[in-house]
Amino acid sequence: MNNTSWNNFIDNLVYSNVFTTINAVSLCLITIFLTNQPFLLILPFTVFSGTLLIYTMNRYTDRKEDVINNPRRLQFLNRWGNVILACALGCYLLSLFFLLQIKLATFLVALIPLAIAVLYSVLRLKRVLFIKNLSVSSGILCAVLIVFVTYNNYTMFSLLLAAFFFLTILINTIIFDVKDIEGDKLENIHTIPGTYGLRNTKIICYMLLATSIFFIPGLLVFTRKSLLLIAYSLYIGLYTTYADGPEHLPSWFYGIFVDGEYLFLLVCCGIFFVIPQIV
Repeated sequence: MNNTSWNNFIDNLVYSNVFTTINAVSLCLITIFLTNQPFLLILPFTVFSGTLLIYTMNRYTDRKEDVINNPRRLQFLNRWGNVILACALGCYLLSLFFLLQIKLATFLVALIPLAIAVLYSVLRLKRVLFIKNLSVSSGILCAVLIVFVTYNNYTMFSLLLAAFFFLTILINTIIFDVKDIEGDKLENIHTIPGTYGLRNTKIICYMLLATSIFFIPGLLVFTRKSLLLIAYSLYIGLYTTYADGPEHLPSWFYGIFVDGEYLFLLVCCGIFFVIPQIV
């Protein structure tokens, strides 16, 4: 595969939201792994279909910004958006049906991200400084909470893990706004990078990262698997340090490197804990 074909493949993976969806599923699988719960296919399937639906919906509501920020992504949406949206909606409704048979509380948790997405995209909550990042982080955190609720796992370890992931997700949402500063300003969308500048944005993210790291010793008390969170924290620190305007970075930096943080952690889980047991 030549460079052009490879770049097109990466772009389509990102523009279709499939990579973002895989990343969210990774977070769900990581939570199952760290809490030693039995695998239940419907949970990652729900996270996959829900994330794909929500992010595809957001592509439609972000069309004005994408004319400036990412016209190629808009072209992909115009060509494939309706197909992806229909498939995602069908899978999401199917997952809700099965969740309702399993547990009402899990069904309700699966609805939370959709409710947040409506507030965020349709009612334009995304225009409000800080609220935008908090709402997106809360929606993504449901990939963790759906595991806790399904298995009635309300331990101190779960509380610490949820707090840790919430802070790291928050960092991701803040850094991801760096690439869209120009379009967000023109559309009167108030973001932390657009309001405080890149340097102050990084300082805020470093402070959030330092706070999240304080939870790791407490998590290590419960399981040595939490050691993986140290490598994950270094990964976040790395992309925060190098974050810059998209014109200064390769196209894969935000779409793959920044947005692939939980896939990285899932791979680490496999390398250090799963594969050695199989071998």
